[in-house]
Amino acid sequence: MGSIYTEAQKEATKKYLSSLKNLSIRVKPEEADRLKNEANRRNMSLRSFILLAVNEKIEREAKK
Repeated sequence: MGSIYTEAQKEATKKYLSSLKNLSIRVKPEEADRLKNEANRRNMSLRSFILLAVNEKIEREAKK
């Protein structure tokens, strides 16, 4: 039995998505695989892994 997507759920999703920005990058397939593998190795989502790496780099450079 499939679940029913209610109007309230639709509005909640719309509200949540409106609080976010979408970023897109293009990488070679082997780079994508490498990033996915490293994220998986750490039990992280790809999004979390990329954000962690970028934020760590920003913090390191701010200390210079």
